[in-house]
Amino acid sequence: MLVILPFQVMNFLIDPDIRKAIAPPGEFYHDEATYKTILEAAFRKSWQWVGHQDSIPEAPSAFPLILLEGSLNEPVVFTRDKQDHIRAFSNVCTHRGNTICRRPGAARNLVCSYHRRTFDLGGKMIAAPGFPLTDTFPSASDHMFEWKMKILGPHIFISANPNFDFETVLSEIQKRISFLPMHDFRFDPSRSSRYTVKANWVLYCDNYLEGLHIASVHGKSIAPTQDPEGYEIHLMPHSSLQIGISKPGGISLDIPANSPDAGKNVAAYYFWIFPNMMFNFYPWGLSINVVKPQGIGLTYIDYFTYVWKPELLSPALTYNLRDVEMEDGEIVEMVQAGTGSRQYQGGKYAPEAEKAVHHFHRHLAELLPA
Repeated sequence: MLVILPFQVMNFLIDPDIRKAIAPPGEFYHDEATYKTILEAAFRKSWQWVGHQDSIPEAPSAFPLILLEGSLNEPVVFTRDKQDHIRAFSNVCTHRGNTICRRPGAARNLVCSYHRRTFDLGGKMIAAPGFPLTDTFPSASDHMFEWKMKILGPHIFISANPNFDFETVLSEIQKRISFLPMHDFRFDPSRSSRYTVKANWVLYCDNYLEGLHIASVHGKSIAPTQDPEGYEIHLMPHSSLQIGISKPGGISLDIPANSPDAGKNVAAYYFWIFPNMMFNFYPWGLSINVVKPQGIGLTYIDYFTYVWKPELLSPALTYNLRDVEMEDGEIVEMVQAGTGSRQYQGGKYAPEAEKAVHHFHRHLAELLPA
């Protein structure tokens, strides 16, 4: 539940009443200290999508990665044991901090290359040369730190020290998409890529969280397929949902009768999860955007595509999502430039169309010091 307190960084406020609120001034998106403060506050205790279960090699195995390289920079290793259980651990030796696992593949144990400290695939230290005389050894701190993990279909999320219950987020998503066979969605590398946006990561999220720009920015891509009058925005704790409604004759999801959206021609579900994840469900499948801050004016958007019904990806039936990404990137970079003006002091929110943006800013406010 959000704490209803004013948003305060560098002596400016955002009113919790959207009808009165003013969005952050340009300095918010361009001040280095503010960028670092928000990055730490928003990401350190967040949940993060790390991929599909199929990306982890067959058991027994280990798979290392750097979580949010360029911002969090956390070394993580996934293990899949003989019982096919997947777990995530800090990929750092508990002796002197060396990186343990350096490449994916088959593994019976995890052995540190520095002093040969050895861990099993459950993170338990099972050998430590040089420690026969150490008191209270081994203790809990000598075993690998385990990350918390949650699953949505085949998709894995982890957090080291979450500040909210992720089940509340997953349950809201499941209310809408439980009828979709997510395990049948297949990753399509040809439709997956990384986009570079020369702008603050918050601005990219701001843009995603409102549909007001669709007619002007996506006039040749999304706008011809969706009905602007039917567009919906729903706010949930730590997440939000935008629902695009198909125009007559357009393709839409086959919504079951027990769904809260029964009877609607849903063209897309756009789920945002705080602080940086977008899950977009279409009649043809799923696209995932992971926003990765790289600096005050540089952001990577890692874009992953999972196809369910490839026949619906025909250009005649749907818009090109690459075009949408390029359109969004271009406009966000223009806003980055514009907010750099000393004269820009923040505009009012459109109460209906931008309530998810305001919601996002309130989440940031909750994490920042008073």
